Amino acid sequence: MANGPLQQHPFLRLLLPLLPGIAVGDWFGHGSLLFVLVPFACLLACALWQRGRVSNVLYGLSLFLTLFALGWWLMDRHNARTANPYPAEYANYKILIEKEPTQKPRSLLCPALVEGRHYLLYFANDSAAHTLRKGDILWVNAVLRSPRNKGIPDEFDYVSFLRHRGVSGTAYVAPYAWRYVRHQDDHSLVASLSESRDDLIGHYRELGFEGDNLSVLSAVTVGYKEDLSDDIRELYAAAGVGHVLALSGLHIGFIYALLWFVFSLFWKRWRFLKLPLLLVTVALLWLFAVFTGQSSSVTRATTMFSVLALSSLQLERPASVNTLALTAFFMLLFKPQWLFDAGFQMSFMAVFAILIFQKKLADLFPTRNRYVAKIRDLFTLSTAAQIGVTPLVIYYFHQFPLHFLLTNLWIVPMVSLVIYLAAAMLALWFVPPVQQVVAVVLRSVIDLQNGSLALTAKVPYATVRGLWMDVVLILVFYALAWAFYRLLQARSAKNIILFLALLLFGVGYRLFDYATHRPHEGIYFYNVGNCPAVHCVADRRHSWVAFADSVADTSVYFRALENHFNRLRIKSPRVVQGPYHDADLSQAEQLLNFRGLRVGIVSDTRWRGKATSSPYPLDVCYVARGFKGKSKQFLPLFQVRHMLLDSSLSPFYKKMLKEDCAAQGIPCVDLSAEGMIFLPVSSE
Repeated sequence: MANGPLQQHPFLRLLLPLLPGIAVGDWFGHGSLLFVLVPFACLLACALWQRGRVSNVLYGLSLFLTLFALGWWLMDRHNARTANPYPAEYANYKILIEKEPTQKPRSLLCPALVEGRHYLLYFANDSAAHTLRKGDILWVNAVLRSPRNKGIPDEFDYVSFLRHRGVSGTAYVAPYAWRYVRHQDDHSLVASLSESRDDLIGHYRELGFEGDNLSVLSAVTVGYKEDLSDDIRELYAAAGVGHVLALSGLHIGFIYALLWFVFSLFWKRWRFLKLPLLLVTVALLWLFAVFTGQSSSVTRATTMFSVLALSSLQLERPASVNTLALTAFFMLLFKPQWLFDAGFQMSFMAVFAILIFQKKLADLFPTRNRYVAKIRDLFTLSTAAQIGVTPLVIYYFHQFPLHFLLTNLWIVPMVSLVIYLAAAMLALWFVPPVQQVVAVVLRSVIDLQNGSLALTAKVPYATVRGLWMDVVLILVFYALAWAFYRLLQARSAKNIILFLALLLFGVGYRLFDYATHRPHEGIYFYNVGNCPAVHCVADRRHSWVAFADSVADTSVYFRALENHFNRLRIKSPRVVQGPYHDADLSQAEQLLNFRGLRVGIVSDTRWRGKATSSPYPLDVCYVARGFKGKSKQFLPLFQVRHMLLDSSLSPFYKKMLKEDCAAQGIPCVDLSAEGMIFLPVSSE
């Protein structure tokens, strides 16, 4: 009897129950080692009592439950270690700065270690803070707060993002609220390699690399992505080649191929050298992984190529899917939180899709010309990888590049040229004039690469934007891909019915989601921090955003609400700053009237010293940053039904306004506590 896919790939059988266990552990928590021990005991009993079909079924069920419970417990244990144990009050803490500080628009970010837990400390942007560096030990007086989301629907889950990276909380450190103690040098191998990476990037600067040239070169050679500008990230993502900026299997493969080529010259002559040289290859790959920071994609690729190198000692060809599953299984046992890393997900799904679909797609276009075959293989490789990552790209970036086949056709050779030119440039350190020539050539190649992508991105309809996909649709997509694979294997009625049934379910769910998630007619207020605004919605195609500040950075607002607007399929709203009037909305002196709903924005002192005998009725009085003084300066001018306090207000003004509203019997709502407030037109 033919073996099924789980029998052919046993590590895939182990991986499948581990994945939902980790997901449940992250979502539900309350994991216990007892959950693992009970099914494990049943597993041992079934292994000892091998009698008939019932025993085999119980053995499989016990194995599934054991690995499911193991994933649940491992993830819950990680979350417990990450939880913030400190109260939300000022206290003194002794900290160690773990990484080099990073300049932010209004502060200096210092990742720090506090009693074994990781925190993000934001220091006031002054000259004293700029003297801090990695390894400094300080006393700080601050509030270590657990991270929290803004409460905006469909927003980026910042809390989970930090938790999955082992960050317990954040804190703001005011000027003069910290004291330097001493500097602690780290002489470990990891620290030494990290310093060497910084020195190498400094050497790039000495050779004339700067700006986007330097950031792209640092990303593709040593995995340093902190200096990548938003424009470069957006450019590569829109072109469908964002994966080349993250060290992954592509880059590790180049290094592995180079080491294999050099060392094979020796073991082909002296066969006894093959094992030690393969071990040296594996050691060098892991040394490079540590050197680049050991990201999940690098660790995954290094593990896979290590297994591939050692498996070359046997005559049989290793099962590639099994190798991939083995790599994922042990990586997730070591760090279960990597399951939620976007790079980890896209890296594994791209490789998995290549292993499954590439040969099937290539067989659809047979050719005897080897040059045509190479071009065909590049196209089918890119298509297979795109099948694997398409739902994830839409889920995380809400866009899809239509020209990925063309860009991936030339970007891989271009990146390989960049890597090998960089290696040649560094190897020629003893001949400075020649090294400078290679550096000039390398800068030209990177300029050509960035410029070509910029031209590609300007092509009309090159990228479809504003897309939305949730977890259910991702699972439906992969189920359809699996059904399509079965169709490629056997075009039977059963497989056709399965594919059509999944397609029908996916279309039905999409239509249901479209019908149930739609904007309602009315006014929305969102907790977008320092960008207060009023969103007036008529329907999906017609809406307006009136900003409280005439010089507000509107990109902050739309970036925070991008996911929500995509989910509701809202067309880009019209920006209103200053006086405005049409059939639906009128605004003057920060007083809005939208289809009968009246909102007054108080964000300055324009109402100070004014009086009226007939107060103007307001459904909502929206108080935001810029307001100074007391509520008696504006409340007598209006008949206020509800007071809304924006999160940009200071705690002092929030407290004062809440007390004034309570004294006058006006309902008062803090937007930072709600996340979003909706005022329907029908309320009147």
